[in-house]
Amino acid sequence: MDVEGAIQELCAATGATVEVARNLLEACQGDPERAAQLYFAEATGEAEVRPPDAVKVDVLYADQPRTDVPRDAVDAFRGFKDDSRELAKLFAPPEAMLFRGGLDKAKEKACEQGRWLLVNVQSSTEFASHRLNRDLWTDELVQSTVMASFVFWQTYHNADEGAKACHFYKLEHLPVIMVIDPVTGQKLVQWTGYVSPEKLMENLLPFLDRGPLDGGPPPVSLKRTRSNETPATKKPDHVQLGLSSDDAELAAAIAASLEASETAQETIGEGPSAVPEAADDAHEERESTELQDLLQAVRELQPEPDAGNPQSCRVAVRLPGGGRIQRRFLRDQRVRLLHVYCMQELEEARRGRAFQLSPSMPGSSPLQDMEATIAQSGVADSILNMKWTD
Repeated sequence: MDVEGAIQELCAATGATVEVARNLLEACQGDPERAAQLYFAEATGEAEVRPPDAVKVDVLYADQPRTDVPRDAVDAFRGFKDDSRELAKLFAPPEAMLFRGGLDKAKEKACEQGRWLLVNVQSSTEFASHRLNRDLWTDELVQSTVMASFVFWQTYHNADEGAKACHFYKLEHLPVIMVIDPVTGQKLVQWTGYVSPEKLMENLLPFLDRGPLDGGPPPVSLKRTRSNETPATKKPDHVQLGLSSDDAELAAAIAASLEASETAQETIGEGPSAVPEAADDAHEERESTELQDLLQAVRELQPEPDAGNPQSCRVAVRLPGGGRIQRRFLRDQRVRLLHVYCMQELEEARRGRAFQLSPSMPGSSPLQDMEATIAQSGVADSILNMKWTD
C-alpha cells in the first residue's frame, strides 16, 4: 500500500486529520494498524501520564447499567474533538446482543436456555477490538445467528470480570472470542485478534446443530470441513450469463428434483390406474408452465443484489457434507430462488438429487412454501441446512 493510501485508510478508521495520520505513520514505519493503535492510546491518555479522572457513573446501556466497562473504554474517543460522539457510536459495543451480568451468571443463563456461551474479551487500546465492534458484531448474519443460538457476553480485560476470565482461561493476547460449554465451563474454541464475519460464521456452524444439554462430544470448530458436494468452482461463461439453453437445462434439473421431492412426501395411494388422455394433457401443460416459472427464477438470480441495497439480505446454506455457500437476495424474492441457487452451485443437485432446506435451529421444519418471500419465511440474514431427502 502506498503512503497516501495508508494515510487515507488511517483517517477513515480513526477520524484523524491528514497531518496527524502522516506523523503517526512516520512514527510507526508506515504500519497503519500500529499507527491506529498509537492514536487510540494517545486518545485514552496512555501516551502521557495525567491525574486519574474522578469516578462518575452516568452512562446507562439499554435498561440496565453495565458495570464491567472501565473508564478508558467508555472514554476511548474523548480526544477526537468534534467527531467524538460519531466515532464512539461507530465503534460502540453491540449492546442489543449482550448478556448483562457476570461470567457465572452468563453461564447460568446459557444452561437455562440450552445454548452455548459466546465470549468476547476486549482491550480498549487494541484497534482490533474496535474493529470487532464496528465490522463483526454489526454484521446482520452474525447478529441474527448469535442472538438466536448463543448467549453472548462481552467484557474488557481490565474490568473485574474480564481480569478473572483472562486469568482462568489464560488469555495472553487480545481481543479474544471463544465458545464456552456453560455446563462444564470448558473453552471449546478460541480466536485471537480481528475475526471476519465469514470466518466466524464458518466456525460457529457446528454449534448450531445441537446445544450443550443435548449430550455427546462437543462440536469441533477449528477447520472448515470440505464437503463431498463441492460447489462448482468454474462455470462456463454462458452459464454465468444465463443464456436460454443452459437455463433450460438447469430448470429441467430443478423441476426433476422438486418433483422427486414432492413425490417422496406424497402418501402412497391405490394401485396404478389408467390416466385419461385429458388429464395427461393437463399434466403436460402444468409441467410446461412450471418449467417457464423455473426459467424465470433462474434469470432472477442474476445479478446478485448489492450489499448497499436496503432490500437485500444474506442467506447462507450449510451443505450436507459440511461446506457452506452464501449470497445476497432481495427480501421480496421467493423461497424457490434459494433452491435454484443450490442447484446452480451443486452439481449433484443439478443432476436431480432431491433435497430440502430448513432453518439451522434444531427442530425447525423444512421450507415448504416455494412461493412465499424470503422475508415472509423468516430466513433473511440466516443460515439454512441443506439435506438430501433420499
